[in-house]
Amino acid sequence: MLEKIKKRLEQVGIFAVVLIVLALVFAPSKEEAQAQKLEKIKTLEAKAQKSIDPYDSMIFYKELLELDPANQNYKQNFEKFVKLDSYMKNCRIKSRTMDQNSLKFPDSYSESVRAGKFTNDNTIILSASFTGENMLEQKHSFKSMYKCTVSNDNMNITRTQFSKVD
Repeated sequence: MLEKIKKRLEQVGIFAVVLIVLALVFAPSKEEAQAQKLEKIKTLEAKAQKSIDPYDSMIFYKELLELDPANQNYKQNFEKFVKLDSYMKNCRIKSRTMDQNSLKFPDSYSESVRAGKFTNDNTIILSASFTGENMLEQKHSFKSMYKCTVSNDNMNITRTQFSKVD
């Protein structure tokens, strides 16, 4: 039994040495690794600049910050987009609640689409399509539109449109 264990340990040891050698042979040089890192940074910066979704921008800047933690620009942009993403989520939640409360039977609420976009760093225009039932259990479709404005971390939501579609 002891001989089997020794043999197995030798095999594992040889395998580990082979893996280490392969890792050293195929690992990129410092220059190659730096070039790959710079290329990835360049690609992420381009994606972040083109992005119109604060959540996507937040993810891009998080990755950039992981690649270059000392970069204050990445840190500021990451924090900015975390805040904007939070505003968008709050606008969606509050507008959904307003839509549900506008129905005679809020439990019949079923959302089709709820999408928003920033017109600037503190204003979101959000539109929604949803259905709800009346007392006769007939489904009706509705559309709504909201303007969410953020000032000093407080959100003001104004319904700009609400209509029955069918």
